[in-house]
Amino acid sequence: AAAALGAGRPRWARRAAALCGLVGVLAVRWSSHGREDRNAAPGALSAAFVSAASQGGGSALRGAAVARHAYEPILRRDPLRNEKLQKYVRQQVRFWKRARGLPEDAEAEKKKNAYLTKLGLASKIQDSSKIPPWHLRHPAPGDVYEGTFMHPELTNEDRLDLTFTINSPTEGTISSEKGRFDETVTIKQDFPIEFEPGEARTRDQAHYIFCKFNPAWRDFESDLPPAEECFKYITHSMLQLWFLQATQVEGFPSEEEFRENAAEPDKGMTMDEFLKYTTSEDPEYVHKTFKGVFTGRRIQFEEDDLSFDGDFIPDAPGNIIGFLTANGREGGTFDLELKAPRREGGRRPKAAERRAAKERRRAAGGGSA
Repeated sequence: AAAALGAGRPRWARRAAALCGLVGVLAVRWSSHGREDRNAAPGALSAAFVSAASQGGGSALRGAAVARHAYEPILRRDPLRNEKLQKYVRQQVRFWKRARGLPEDAEAEKKKNAYLTKLGLASKIQDSSKIPPWHLRHPAPGDVYEGTFMHPELTNEDRLDLTFTINSPTEGTISSEKGRFDETVTIKQDFPIEFEPGEARTRDQAHYIFCKFNPAWRDFESDLPPAEECFKYITHSMLQLWFLQATQVEGFPSEEEFRENAAEPDKGMTMDEFLKYTTSEDPEYVHKTFKGVFTGRRIQFEEDDLSFDGDFIPDAPGNIIGFLTANGREGGTFDLELKAPRREGGRRPKAAERRAAKERRRAAGGGSA
């Protein structure tokens, strides 16, 4: 009967019916995750985060080296949609930090540090600006993210379990036990920005700038430009727009100065010309102004019916948070957190270590706690 009822209906509609049939008896409650506004400076984001990586990340989050990928155009998002997403993310990051006893903002962080100093524990204060973002080496094949999702047309406002497994940089799987699906998804993601100072970081940031200030990329009515076009030139008008957003200086540089520093000014400045122009006097100039244009690293993954659009959350280690669209209909959200890799026997390291410690206590005649 169920098969007959679903026959001839779109797959997303059959899925919605199956999910809605569950929510009458399902009440999933979950401690949410989050992060600060991407429009804020990265330094401000870091200042609001203290040592969560060492507390909750585990081995899955270690390592500062960037997972190198070929440069591809960064992902776009409608500004109004992004504003709504950031509001949701700010809420989630507060919940995430509160659940872990972490300061929820820079002011709370300042008070905590002052208290530690008063107690003579200044050595316990960590400079979060020196902690590399957790996602520089992620997503990586074998990563497993677990969390929940919600969409009004699918779950009736209740949250269902969600697992996102990475198979390769461009492919993964999403599954839900209560949602009764297991699907292959295609993955798109922004390239990571090198954390350590140097030429690699400067070039990563320059590629981000060239893409974001490419006229074709900024035309949301058209497809993303191919990589070979996205990073080729930056025009005079786009360079002026970059300076305006990065430094609040209007009308700079002049057309005369631009032409003096570009071999083919009618096409624009090349990447090397741009770097020579901006970093010849200060090698860190691009980095110092980058916070004015950087809106965070994004990831999108989708299959036929479901489309997930989220951000890597720098101050909630392991977290990816975003919006869910079902069959073209917006209104959903999802929250995922990277889990520590499993060892032989399917046990996660911490659980296996706890069991081993328990066995040692028993062998020593100490019983169990």
